[in-house]
Amino acid sequence: MKKAYFEITIYELQSLAKWSSDYARRALPIYEKFDPADDRPRNAVDAAANFALGGGRTNALRKIAMEAFRASSSSSAPIAAFAARSASFAAASAFTHPFADTNQARHILGAAVCSAMAFELAAGCDPNVGQIQIASAAEAAPDAVLSLLAKMPSQTDGRTRLDELYVLLDLALRRRHLGLVSEL
Repeated sequence: MKKAYFEITIYELQSLAKWSSDYARRALPIYEKFDPADDRPRNAVDAAANFALGGGRTNALRKIAMEAFRASSSSSAPIAAFAARSASFAAASAFTHPFADTNQARHILGAAVCSAMAFELAAGCDPNVGQIQIASAAEAAPDAVLSLLAKMPSQTDGRTRLDELYVLLDLALRRRHLGLVSEL
């Protein structure tokens, strides 16, 4: 199947990186509680925020995102792994590809969703906590993120709680893009 490509601007990527880094930063204390000496997730969040302010979209940024992903993979605590994965998504958001694909849509949603999952797990698997985080992320998303997500296919129902959070955020952002009130 041929991919549907579209134009993506540096402004959209910077807006995405700003929003993503804001939500990933919230989850950093969760990661640092489990591994205070590992600064890879914090470096990723800082690098994403720097890109959002006009910093370069460089190979170094890509490597920093990958290091945060490695931190998530090596963590023995799922709570910390989701917090680090959020940081990885934030830094990697600068490299979102301009083609309509559900996996690329997850790059847009990933930092906020993984942050919400980390908070939910930290609250003893309380789904209300995750939903509150998702509602906050949906409300705070800038118009550039809404427009970018609208170019992507919607998330479909999944089997895991993480999939549910992806669907919830995707739906809330699309409703905002259409000017509808979210029901979260």
